[in-house]
Amino acid sequence: MRKASFQLSINFLVVMIICLVLLGIGIRLIKELSEEGTILEGKVSKYHEDQLKKALDEGDLVSVYPRVYPNPVRRGDTVLFSIGISNELGAETSFYINVKEASSSAGIKPNALVVRGPHVLRNNKQGYISVGVEIPKKVSPGEYVFNVYVCKQDVECIREQWEQNEYGYGRLNKFQINVR
Repeated sequence: MRKASFQLSINFLVVMIICLVLLGIGIRLIKELSEEGTILEGKVSKYHEDQLKKALDEGDLVSVYPRVYPNPVRRGDTVLFSIGISNELGAETSFYINVKEASSSAGIKPNALVVRGPHVLRNNKQGYISVGVEIPKKVSPGEYVFNVYVCKQDVECIREQWEQNEYGYGRLNKFQINVR
């Protein structure tokens, strides 16, 4: 009888250890999913904000950080860039953003995830917007360059409209990722 009860307690301990391991894995997965979700919330890290603030304080109307993503990116990952806008138009303005892959080649390309707008800024204020770039599993390895268009009116904000002074704002900004 004692041997059976001892064996039962060992089995109970093994089951409890397995449950704790599974609970830890579940908590880790939930944490990773919630961190991925912050990319789309438009939050900009403090470091990115500081770098953008420097560029905007030096006179840029629009700036992107980082211009080149520091590490090669694996397929299936999502990377984060930040856009800074300084409103120097003399009035509160709604800005609209469009991010397009620069090459016109066919095939699967990384997808820019950006909240188009409106991003309302008061006169002489700066705003920071987060842009995620999702790298599909089937994308070809290589270098990808993205154009960032900021418009001061509610238009599609493609290159042709951005080039017109009545729509476009700031200079053309680009950022680059290297997919391995």
